[in-house]
Amino acid sequence: MSTADSADAGHRPYPADRDRFLTLLDRWIVVDSSGGALVTAPDAADAASLVRTFALRHPEWRSIRPASLAKGLPPLIDGVRAFAEAWEKALRIGQEHPLVVLVDTADPSTRPHLALMEFFGRRSAGTRITLLFSATDADERLREIGLPTIVLPANDVPVQGIWQPTRTPADDGSVRLHASAIDALPLGARRLLSAIAVLGDAEIDIALTAADNAELSDLDLLELAGMVTVDVERVRILDEDLRSQVYFTLAPDERRAAHRRAAKALELAGDSDLQAWQWSAAAAGPDQVAADALLASVDQARRRGGPASESLLIERAAQLTEKTGQRGSLLVRAGLAAWRAGLDRRAQRLLALAEPVDDPEARATAIFVAGALAQRSADPDDAFDLLVSATEAASSESPGLAIDLTSRVAGVAWWSGRLDWAEAAVHLSKRIEPTAVSSIDRFVADSIPAGLRILQHDFTAIPDVLTALDAVSGLEGRQLVFASEVAGLIGDDERALSLQGAAITSIREGGSSSELPFALELFAFVNAWHGQLDAAAVAADQALELAEKYGERRRGPFQYAVLAHVAALRGDEVDCRRFAADALSGSPDANPATVRWALGRLELSLGRSADAFRELSEIYSGPAQHPLTVLYAAPDYVEAAVDAGHLESAEKVAELFDRWAEAGSPWGRAVMPRLRGLLADDVQAVGHFERSLQPDNGLLRPYDRARTQLLLGRRLRKMRRRIDSREHFRAATASFTQLGMDAWAAQARAELRASGEAATSTRIETLNGLTAQEVQVAELVATGVSNRDVAAELHLSPRTVEYHLAKVYVKLGISSRTQLSAALGAG
Repeated sequence: MSTADSADAGHRPYPADRDRFLTLLDRWIVVDSSGGALVTAPDAADAASLVRTFALRHPEWRSIRPASLAKGLPPLIDGVRAFAEAWEKALRIGQEHPLVVLVDTADPSTRPHLALMEFFGRRSAGTRITLLFSATDADERLREIGLPTIVLPANDVPVQGIWQPTRTPADDGSVRLHASAIDALPLGARRLLSAIAVLGDAEIDIALTAADNAELSDLDLLELAGMVTVDVERVRILDEDLRSQVYFTLAPDERRAAHRRAAKALELAGDSDLQAWQWSAAAAGPDQVAADALLASVDQARRRGGPASESLLIERAAQLTEKTGQRGSLLVRAGLAAWRAGLDRRAQRLLALAEPVDDPEARATAIFVAGALAQRSADPDDAFDLLVSATEAASSESPGLAIDLTSRVAGVAWWSGRLDWAEAAVHLSKRIEPTAVSSIDRFVADSIPAGLRILQHDFTAIPDVLTALDAVSGLEGRQLVFASEVAGLIGDDERALSLQGAAITSIREGGSSSELPFALELFAFVNAWHGQLDAAAVAADQALELAEKYGERRRGPFQYAVLAHVAALRGDEVDCRRFAADALSGSPDANPATVRWALGRLELSLGRSADAFRELSEIYSGPAQHPLTVLYAAPDYVEAAVDAGHLESAEKVAELFDRWAEAGSPWGRAVMPRLRGLLADDVQAVGHFERSLQPDNGLLRPYDRARTQLLLGRRLRKMRRRIDSREHFRAATASFTQLGMDAWAAQARAELRASGEAATSTRIETLNGLTAQEVQVAELVATGVSNRDVAAELHLSPRTVEYHLAKVYVKLGISSRTQLSAALGAG
C-alpha cells in the first residue's frame, strides 16, 4: 500500500469501530501488501490491542511495537538517527516476513514528528513493511502529507441514535467554510439540514417531516452540495464537524424547536427511546414528563445500543427530574449502566455527581460500582472491602443485588485463595433467605459454604455441589460466570467450559462489556488447563485487549499467566518465562501459584523433571501456596516428583488429589488412575494407565489422554515390551502434534525411536542422552536447516535454538554441524 495509491480512499478522518478497523487493516495491509503508512488516532492502547488481534488472524505476519523496549526497538523521538536505527531493524525482519510496525504517540502537530512520519511513510511504500502510527490527534497536516487516517473511538463513545453535540473550535478553517456554505442554502434546504443534524442517521421520510415537510428537491440540493449522503432510504450529514456546525448555528430556541419537530416525526417509526431523547433535548429546564418518558424507554434503548445507551438516557432523566431525591439514585443507575458498558471514566464521573445518595439500595449500588472499578485499578484488599460493604448495604434493601454481590465476593475469595475472604463470603451468604427464592438464589446460598470447605480441603461437599449444578437453571450473564466458578472448584472441567462459553455469549449479547474480561479469563484458564492452546491464547489475548482498553492499572496478570501456560505446553521457553515475568510484575494481586505451575509445566514439557519438581514444589511448601492450584497442578507435580526420585513427596500430594477425586471431582476421577500408575510397580502401573484410557475416562480430554499414553508406553518399554509400547507412543505423538504441543510431541517421537521403530541402535543411543527439546533442535540442524529456520519451525527464538544446540554439542562431544549430522546418521 503506497501513500499515493491510497489517495482515492480519502484522508478525511472518520470513526471506525473494532471490526471496521480490522477490515481496513486486512484490506490495506494483507490485500494490497505493498507497504506504506497508516495513522490511527487518538488511542494508542486500542491501536496496540487491535494490531495484536490482527497478528493472531494472520500468523504469517509479524507485528512489532518500536515504542516498547521489550521488543528491542527504541521509541519514536525527535531525531532521525534513532528512528533510522529502528527502521533498519524492521527492514531485516521484513526480509523474511511481512511486518506491521506500530509506533506509539506520534504527534503530527510537531514538525519533527510530522517530518519523520512523512519520510518513513514514503520509504515503506513498496516494501513488505506497513508502518502504523498511533497519533495523538487526527491533525489536518496528515492530509497534506498523504497519510490515510482512522480515528478510533474513545472510551466514552456516542451510541446509536443518541447524539451529544460538541462545538467545533472557532478557529478551525473548516468552520468558516461550513458557515458560508450553510448561509448560501435556500430556507427549505437549511431547515432540512438542521433536521438531519438533530436526527443523525434517519429515514428520509422522517427527516422531511421533521423539517416541516421539506421537499425532495431540498434533499437533492444538500446531496449535490456534498453535505449529506443518501443510502437507499436513509440520510445523514457526511461530516461530524459539519453536523456540529449546523447544530450550533441555530439559536437555542431554534434548536429546541428542531428537537420538538424531530420528536413528533419519530412517532411514525415507533422508536420510543429516540423520541424520548428528542423531547428531552427540547426541554429548557426540569421537565418531569420528559424524564418519565426517558425512563419508560430505557429497555428499548438498551436493546438498541446496550448499557451505554441506557446510561445516557438515565443520566438525562436525572438532569430533568423534578422529584426530590431522585436525581442521585438515577445518576447511580446511569453509573451502573456505564460500568456494564465498560465506560469506566463515565461511571466514575456519574458516581461523583450522584453524591449524596439517600436511597439505601442506590447507595449499595454506588458502593458496588466503586468496588468493581477499584478491582481494575486499586489494591485488592481495598476493592474486596468495598464489595463486602456494598453487599452488607444491599442485604436489607435489595435482596437481588445482595445475592449478586455475594457471589462476586465468593468468586474473588476463591480465585485469590484467601480463606479469610471465603469466610467473609460465607457470613454474607447466611443473609440470603432460602424461602420462595429462585434457583440461582438457592444455588448461591448453598455453593458459598461448600466453596469454603473445598478450599479447606474438606471435599465432602462435592456431591451436593454436583447436585446443585444439575438443578440450577435459567442462568444468564454473570450468573453463568459464577456457576462456572463453582464447577471449577470441584474439577468439573467440561461443565466449566460449557458454562463459560454460554456466559461469554450471554454477556456479549447483553452488551455488558465490564463483565466480559473476567469471563474470558476463566475461559482461557480452563482451556489452558485442558491443553486447548489456541482457544486459551485467543481468549487470554482478548481479555488482555479489554484490560488495556479500559485502562486497568493491573494490565492482565491473569492473562499473562495463561499465556505462560500456553507457551509452556508448546515448549517455548523464552515466551513462557517472559509471560511469567509479566504476570508477576507490577500487580498486587498476581497469583504466583499459577505462574509456578506454568514454569513447572514448561520444565516437564522439555523433559527436565528435576527442574519441574523444583518449580512445582513452591506451590506446595513455599509462599506460592494456593488451595486450588495444589489440586490443579497435582498430576504434573506427582510425575515430576516420581521422575526426580522424590517418591514420598509424590505420594503425599497424590493422597490429597485422590480424596478430591473420590469425593466426586470429574476431572480428578479421570486423571487419578494415571497418578496411581506413576506410583505403582510395573504390572499394576500398566493396569492403572489402561484404566485411565477407557473411553468414558478421557475421550473429551485429549491432552490428559496423550500424557497417559506416553507414560504407559514408557512403562511398557521399561518392561522390555517395546513392540507393545509403540502404539501408545504413536498415539501420543499424533495427539500432541494435533494439540500444537511440539515439545511433548518430540518426547513421544524420541521414545518411539528408542523403542526401535524407524531408527538405528546407534541413533537411539545418541538421542537417549538428550532432552526432548534438544532432540528436536538436533534433528533439524543435522539435516542442514539454519538456526533461524529451526526457530521458526519450533516456534522458538533463535537465541533459544543456539542455547539448545550448544548443549547438544557438549553432551555429544562434538563441535560442528557436520559432526552432528554424522552422529545422528542424517547425512
